[in-house]
Amino acid sequence: MEEDMLIQRFAKLFFGCLAAVTSGMMYAVYLSTYHERKFWFSSRQELEREITFQGDSAIYYSFYKELLKAPSFERGVYELTHNNKTVSLKTINAVQQMTLYPELIASVLYQASGSEEVIEPVYFYIGIVFGLQGIYVTALFVTSWVMSGTWLAGMLTVAWFIINRTDTTRIDYSIPSRENWALPYFACQVAALTGYLKKNLNCSAEKFCYLLVNASTYTFVMMWEYSHYLLFVQAISLFLLDSFALAQTEKVHEVYKIYLFSLFLGYLLQFENSALLVSPLLSFVAALMLSKCLQMFVPHKENEHLLKFIEVKLGLNTTNGEPLKETVKLEDGRIGERPEIVYHVIHTILLGCLAMCLEGMKYLWTPYVCMLAAFGVCSPELWMTLFKWLRLKAVHPILLIYQIYSKRSAEDIYKILTSYKANFLVIEDSICNEVGPVRGCRVKDLLDIANGHVVCEEDDNYAYSKYGRFCHEIKMNYSPYVNYFTRVYWNRSYFVYRINTVISFQS
Repeated sequence: MEEDMLIQRFAKLFFGCLAAVTSGMMYAVYLSTYHERKFWFSSRQELEREITFQGDSAIYYSFYKELLKAPSFERGVYELTHNNKTVSLKTINAVQQMTLYPELIASVLYQASGSEEVIEPVYFYIGIVFGLQGIYVTALFVTSWVMSGTWLAGMLTVAWFIINRTDTTRIDYSIPSRENWALPYFACQVAALTGYLKKNLNCSAEKFCYLLVNASTYTFVMMWEYSHYLLFVQAISLFLLDSFALAQTEKVHEVYKIYLFSLFLGYLLQFENSALLVSPLLSFVAALMLSKCLQMFVPHKENEHLLKFIEVKLGLNTTNGEPLKETVKLEDGRIGERPEIVYHVIHTILLGCLAMCLEGMKYLWTPYVCMLAAFGVCSPELWMTLFKWLRLKAVHPILLIYQIYSKRSAEDIYKILTSYKANFLVIEDSICNEVGPVRGCRVKDLLDIANGHVVCEEDDNYAYSKYGRFCHEIKMNYSPYVNYFTRVYWNRSYFVYRINTVISFQS
């Protein structure tokens, strides 16, 4: 039996990984084919090909060409760090100010791999871009897979990503723009962070996810000058996750340390780039880490009751960041025990707010909407929760209407019936006066138990409430029952009352 389960898990993992890699490769081929057919790239002269680079992509490609034309790589780097061609009458460090590490890496790979005799520089350059987009899609696939537990969600994410391709890039009519050199690494970081935040993760998987978060975060910082702003949004998401004890505090603070390490190393390797030292990410994370250190010396238990109250009100019932039970499912009503899901919800909302506030930022938000939508469609637990809610929604009105046989006030029954726009009330005397051989199984007994009106005393149970049983009391024709209901018909089996639209307060 165990061997069969092991084979099934291995087959699921194998086919899932195969689907993820295939999706990324197919998307890279799709982009390459789209680019070729749109610009007839292979039939153009070199200058005409370079003209197809739109916006800032053309500037960055020119630096790539300068590196290849330099007599040596060291000389090419020196010319970029002492560049006097980009800004008139001024010498700048182009590598630092324009974050030219993608071009440095591309030129090194082109020369070290001996591709000069095989492929033209421009094809090698755009080939890397398209390959990174394939990695981007693969990372989105894996993230959806980790969230939902099925690689079908990954397939849906890829499909919706391609359908909304125009909303996933700033420049649709050219090769992906500058930030798309870096976003694939951020997608890999998000995928690793999703796995790292999962509860009950085995040690080796957790360590692998941690190392991947380290590597991808640092690479992302080195690849894009605006990376720290996107990491700042992510840090806010993790802070909110930690504030409500929805994730293990130790894990969140380990990610904070990764941020600090990446910013420090990026500062050194980007020629002491001061922009990283004044970034909101550094200020925010440093403040959080400092507050953690202060909490070790300052008592804060007097504020714990407020946090617990907010957790209960929001349905985030956890204790000191630890799960209340080992097996967690969404139908239990505590989605807070799935920190990786809550993180994605918060992160997607924040990116959505960013997209609404800043024009042109929709390309950052769209991929994560696709992932959440795929998770919603493919998550078995979520569908079970939905079906359970629909079933309860269908049964709920009947249970409420049966409250006419319970020990509740005339006002309560009136509010229940008017909420469903009822005009008449029918009381069946056989239910109201039911005398069954087995106590506890009658309709009125079940209602008393549901309403908490059953009192246990000396091995005996009896119903107690400050109100009499409604179906009995209404027959007495005294206030307040006659204020809300008017009897219009009765016989030996049924009593029919009209629900008053205007309440009369007769004594």
